[in-house]
Amino acid sequence: MSHFELAVAVILFSLVGLRLLIVTVVGFLIIRPVRDCPACFQPTVPIKMTWLARLSSSFEWRWCPECHWEGPARKTVPVRHRPARRALDARPRPE
Repeated sequence: MSHFELAVAVILFSLVGLRLLIVTVVGFLIIRPVRDCPACFQPTVPIKMTWLARLSSSFEWRWCPECHWEGPARKTVPVRHRPARRALDARPRPE
């Protein structure tokens, strides 16, 4: 194999890798974090799928008991509740 053929092969494999990276990023952005069904807006329940858990820890499969929709969803990060801050005006002002 000549240097030219090797360079062409490297460029083509790099373009295939770039395409896979772009498809993965766009796919990750398309799958949104949902708790409600996109069809009937009722709460959904997560279903344990071992193949999906092995594939990625940031996705889960969800099912709607009302309309029987099922599909992938990104796992949502639980919101930490912070204690309310006191207003600055409530402090005594030095005079």
